[in-house]
Amino acid sequence: MSNTNGFENGIKRKMIVGVISSLLFSFVLGIMLPISQFEVDINEISSLNKFFVNTMGSIVIYILFSIPIIFFYGTITYYLSDSIAKFLSRFTTDKLNLFYSAVFHILFGLLHFILKSSHQF
Repeated sequence: MSNTNGFENGIKRKMIVGVISSLLFSFVLGIMLPISQFEVDINEISSLNKFFVNTMGSIVIYILFSIPIIFFYGTITYYLSDSIAKFLSRFTTDKLNLFYSAVFHILFGLLHFILKSSHQF
């Protein structure tokens, strides 16, 4: 019974982290790299409005595309990392389970970064 609660708490925690990271990613990327709909001239007052529209539109588009990818990739790598860590900790000590899980989370994050950076748009 407690095993199910731990699993449910892990899923809830991962979903909250997925939403927060998707929103942070979208807001930062939308501000740093807005998708340009209007030409922005910093000397005009109306350019601030155009920048705001570009930024808000970009954030919405980034949210629409980032949330499914982060949830799908994050869920798969979460289960793989924890499964591999539990398997490896059986041969050593249970205290290393958290270390193994962290190492595999970092490796999957690097794998995602390498795969993403190899595609040039």
